[in-house]
Amino acid sequence: MKKLRDYILLPAIILLALGLGFHLLKSLGETNLKVDQFDIIDLTDFEKKAKINQPSNEDQYIYARQWSWGDEITLRSGRKYIVHLATGDIAHSFHLPAKAMGDPVDVLLLPGQIYRIILQDLKPGIYPIGCTEYCGIEHNKMRTRLVVLE
Repeated sequence: MKKLRDYILLPAIILLALGLGFHLLKSLGETNLKVDQFDIIDLTDFEKKAKINQPSNEDQYIYARQWSWGDEITLRSGRKYIVHLATGDIAHSFHLPAKAMGDPVDVLLLPGQIYRIILQDLKPGIYPIGCTEYCGIEHNKMRTRLVVLE
Protein backbone atom coordinates (compact mmCIF):
# COMPACT_ATOMS: atom_id res chain seq x y z
CA MET A 1 0.00 0.00 0.00
CA LYS A 2 1.29 3.40 -0.93
CA LYS A 3 1.96 5.89 1.75
CA LEU A 4 0.80 9.46 1.77
CA ARG A 5 4.38 10.71 1.22
CA ASP A 6 4.51 8.83 -2.12
CA TYR A 7 1.50 10.82 -3.29
CA ILE A 8 3.10 14.10 -2.23
CA LEU A 9 6.77 13.52 -3.06
CA LEU A 10 6.47 12.44 -6.69
CA PRO A 11 4.18 15.32 -7.79
CA ALA A 12 6.40 17.78 -5.90
CA ILE A 13 9.48 16.54 -7.78
CA ILE A 14 7.64 16.72 -11.11
CA LEU A 15 6.43 20.28 -10.42
CA LEU A 16 9.93 21.36 -9.39
CA ALA A 17 11.44 19.88 -12.57
CA LEU A 18 8.80 21.53 -14.76
CA GLY A 19 9.28 24.87 -13.02
CA LEU A 20 13.07 24.77 -13.46
CA GLY A 21 12.72 23.70 -17.08
CA PHE A 22 10.30 26.53 -17.80
CA HIS A 23 12.64 29.03 -16.15
CA LEU A 24 15.56 27.75 -18.25
CA LEU A 25 13.59 27.95 -21.50
CA LYS A 26 12.39 31.44 -20.65
CA SER A 27 15.95 32.64 -20.03
CA LEU A 28 17.30 31.28 -23.32
CA GLY A 29 17.84 34.05 -25.80
CA GLU A 30 17.64 36.82 -23.19
CA THR A 31 20.43 39.31 -23.68
CA ASN A 32 21.01 43.00 -23.37
CA LEU A 33 22.54 43.02 -26.84
CA LYS A 34 20.65 44.86 -29.56
CA VAL A 35 21.35 43.71 -33.12
CA ASP A 36 20.52 45.95 -36.10
CA GLN A 37 20.28 44.32 -39.52
CA PHE A 38 20.63 46.00 -42.94
CA ASP A 39 20.56 44.78 -46.54
CA ILE A 40 23.80 45.11 -48.49
CA ILE A 41 24.37 44.94 -52.21
CA ASP A 42 28.16 45.28 -52.55
CA LEU A 43 30.63 44.01 -49.95
CA THR A 44 33.74 45.53 -51.59
CA ASP A 45 33.81 48.64 -49.39
CA PHE A 46 32.97 46.57 -46.29
CA GLU A 47 35.92 44.22 -46.95
CA LYS A 48 38.31 47.17 -47.30
CA LYS A 49 37.16 48.64 -43.98
CA ALA A 50 37.56 45.24 -42.27
CA LYS A 51 41.23 45.17 -43.26
CA ILE A 52 42.09 48.50 -41.58
CA ASN A 53 40.48 48.22 -38.13
CA GLN A 54 42.27 50.27 -35.48
CA PRO A 55 41.55 50.34 -31.71
CA SER A 56 41.01 54.11 -31.98
CA ASN A 57 38.14 53.73 -34.47
CA GLU A 58 34.68 53.69 -32.92
CA ASP A 59 33.42 51.66 -35.91
CA GLN A 60 34.92 48.19 -36.31
CA TYR A 61 34.28 45.93 -39.32
CA ILE A 62 34.48 42.14 -39.19
CA TYR A 63 34.08 40.17 -42.39
CA ALA A 64 33.40 36.43 -42.10
CA ARG A 65 34.23 34.02 -44.88
CA GLN A 66 34.96 30.32 -45.06
CA TRP A 67 36.95 29.67 -42.79
CA SER A 68 38.28 32.91 -41.40
CA TRP A 69 37.38 35.99 -39.37
CA GLY A 70 40.52 37.74 -40.56
CA ASP A 71 43.19 39.09 -38.22
CA GLU A 72 42.76 39.35 -34.48
CA ILE A 73 40.88 42.41 -33.28
CA THR A 74 42.39 44.80 -30.76
CA LEU A 75 40.16 47.15 -28.78
CA ARG A 76 40.47 49.20 -25.58
CA SER A 77 38.49 48.70 -22.40
CA GLY A 78 36.26 51.55 -21.25
CA ARG A 79 35.22 52.50 -24.78
CA LYS A 80 32.10 51.91 -26.82
CA TYR A 81 32.50 50.25 -30.21
CA ILE A 82 30.02 49.84 -33.02
CA VAL A 83 30.85 46.51 -34.62
CA HIS A 84 29.64 45.84 -38.16
CA LEU A 85 29.49 42.15 -39.13
CA ALA A 86 28.96 40.61 -42.55
CA THR A 87 29.54 37.43 -44.52
CA GLY A 88 29.91 37.12 -48.24
CA ASP A 89 29.63 33.38 -48.73
CA ILE A 90 27.43 31.29 -46.42
CA ALA A 91 25.84 31.53 -42.97
CA HIS A 92 28.23 32.02 -40.06
CA SER A 93 27.65 32.90 -36.41
CA PHE A 94 29.79 35.40 -34.50
CA HIS A 95 30.40 34.21 -30.93
CA LEU A 96 32.13 36.15 -28.15
CA PRO A 97 32.10 34.56 -24.67
CA ALA A 98 30.37 36.19 -21.70
CA LYS A 99 33.60 36.90 -19.82
CA ALA A 100 34.45 39.64 -22.35
CA MET A 101 31.65 42.00 -21.25
CA GLY A 102 29.24 40.15 -18.98
CA ASP A 103 26.84 38.69 -21.56
CA PRO A 104 27.72 36.31 -24.38
CA VAL A 105 27.40 37.62 -27.92
CA ASP A 106 25.94 35.31 -30.56
CA VAL A 107 24.88 36.77 -33.89
CA LEU A 108 23.79 34.63 -36.85
CA LEU A 109 25.21 36.16 -40.05
CA LEU A 110 23.49 35.59 -43.37
CA PRO A 111 24.86 36.58 -46.79
CA GLY A 112 23.50 39.86 -48.14
CA GLN A 113 23.10 41.42 -44.69
CA ILE A 114 25.14 43.67 -42.43
CA TYR A 115 24.66 43.31 -38.69
CA ARG A 116 25.54 46.05 -36.23
CA ILE A 117 26.12 45.47 -32.52
CA ILE A 118 27.48 47.61 -29.70
CA LEU A 119 30.37 46.32 -27.63
CA GLN A 120 31.00 48.25 -24.44
CA ASP A 121 32.23 47.62 -20.91
CA LEU A 122 34.84 45.24 -22.31
CA LYS A 123 37.15 43.74 -19.71
CA PRO A 124 40.90 43.66 -20.42
CA GLY A 125 42.02 40.25 -21.65
CA ILE A 126 42.22 37.95 -24.64
CA TYR A 127 38.97 36.32 -25.77
CA PRO A 128 38.29 33.75 -28.48
CA ILE A 129 35.97 34.63 -31.33
CA GLY A 130 34.44 31.64 -33.04
CA CYS A 131 31.82 30.58 -35.52
CA THR A 132 28.98 28.61 -33.94
CA GLU A 133 27.15 27.89 -37.21
CA TYR A 134 28.56 24.89 -39.09
CA CYS A 135 30.08 26.38 -42.24
CA GLY A 136 31.90 23.52 -43.88
CA ILE A 137 34.65 20.98 -43.43
CA GLU A 138 37.11 23.42 -41.82
CA HIS A 139 34.54 25.07 -39.55
CA ASN A 140 36.65 24.18 -36.50
CA LYS A 141 39.46 26.43 -37.82
CA MET A 142 37.24 29.52 -38.00
CA ARG A 143 38.72 31.25 -34.97
CA THR A 144 40.36 34.53 -34.11
CA ARG A 145 40.91 36.56 -30.95
CA LEU A 146 39.64 39.76 -29.43
CA VAL A 147 42.42 41.48 -27.50
CA VAL A 148 41.14 44.09 -25.06
CA LEU A 149 43.80 46.48 -23.78
CA GLU A 150 43.59 48.63 -20.63
